[in-house]
Amino acid sequence: MLGCMAGFRKWVVFVLGSAAYFVLGTAGVIVGTFLFSGPMSGEFHGRISIWFEHLHGEQLFSFRIEGKTDPKWYWLRPYDFAYERVEISCWYPDTLEIEKRTATIDLRSMSYASRGEKGTLSSEILVSWLMRPQGENAMKRSREWSEEMFEWLIRLDRGEVPPARHHTPRIDKPMSIRIQHASLGRGFPWIYCGWFTAWLVFVIHRYRIMFCRPQASTKIVKSS
Repeated sequence: MLGCMAGFRKWVVFVLGSAAYFVLGTAGVIVGTFLFSGPMSGEFHGRISIWFEHLHGEQLFSFRIEGKTDPKWYWLRPYDFAYERVEISCWYPDTLEIEKRTATIDLRSMSYASRGEKGTLSSEILVSWLMRPQGENAMKRSREWSEEMFEWLIRLDRGEVPPARHHTPRIDKPMSIRIQHASLGRGFPWIYCGWFTAWLVFVIHRYRIMFCRPQASTKIVKSS
């Protein structure tokens, strides 16, 4: 009877100890995952938005590029993406009548579709979308800015834009450029696999110590 009670107590200690270790360790891993984004596998996609504005607030126009990649499986979460298609929009926020132009661009061929028009995009076409009768200096700046924006479209195709981050990078030359780039999707952190393996090793080792080692026996020797 005493042997059964002792065995029952050992099982209770083993189960409660293993459960407590699992709960506390899992809580620590979850907190660590929020504080530190470690390696992760899963299905991810990139999403990017780039805003172009005049550096000194004299907004002759606003221009925005938005893109998204198709979701794919990655063994390690990616932060660099190459984009195939983007949506662009440009408008004049300093006018009462907002003249807005939107277009869909295939970056592989640089072909565009906008307002029923189709063709091959170039920096000169961007100039025609951005310019208004506003003086020679403003037209010169529009050409310079359109060349800069066209260069960003090429970078998107090549995957040479800043990597996906939590904060928004900002570039102030030759114009004000804000970039919001994110790596989105569903992933499984490798830290969970490591933690579960460590917990399983701990449980097996604890089981062998408590139940598999032979118990020391005491022999009584009768004196003659």
